[in-house]
Amino acid sequence: NARFYAGSKVQNSSEWRAGAVWSAQQQYDKVYPTVDCVIFTDTTFSKIWMAKKANESKLRFVGGFADPNDNSFEETAIREAREETNLTCVIAGYIGSTKIDDWRYRNEFDKIITNIFALVPIEKQKPMAMDDIKELHMVDLNKVDVDFVKNNIQPEHQNIMVKVLDFVKK
Repeated sequence: NARFYAGSKVQNSSEWRAGAVWSAQQQYDKVYPTVDCVIFTDTTFSKIWMAKKANESKLRFVGGFADPNDNSFEETAIREAREETNLTCVIAGYIGSTKIDDWRYRNEFDKIITNIFALVPIEKQKPMAMDDIKELHMVDLNKVDVDFVKNNIQPEHQNIMVKVLDFVKK
């Protein structure tokens, strides 16, 4: 399915280039939708799987950008959980949403807002670090305090952990 847009063919004129620049400058700032997956080990909701990327020393939640082929953010969360942990999960609840201070957008007008989902594996499975994840770690939420969050969680995911702890309390 080839797409054709009026501006899909580059024209060799200063007027065309000026129009392209003008058009780009007239766009509204964008919000990129992502999901973050809080993968509980089971339905006791006391332990979760967290990840480390190759270039990071602190933990983060697995997740990623919504794809145009995804039908919902729930579907995105299930896909991302499977891609990054090899776990087949179901949605156990919606935790909330928050803006992410992602380094790629820190100095941009465009930003990321993530949807945070609680997931549980559909059967007893051993997770595997996959995709851009280097390691997976089990975290006991009963042992998570302010110092743990500050010292062990990626800064851009610390506010997600606060929401997770609130979710578990309820």
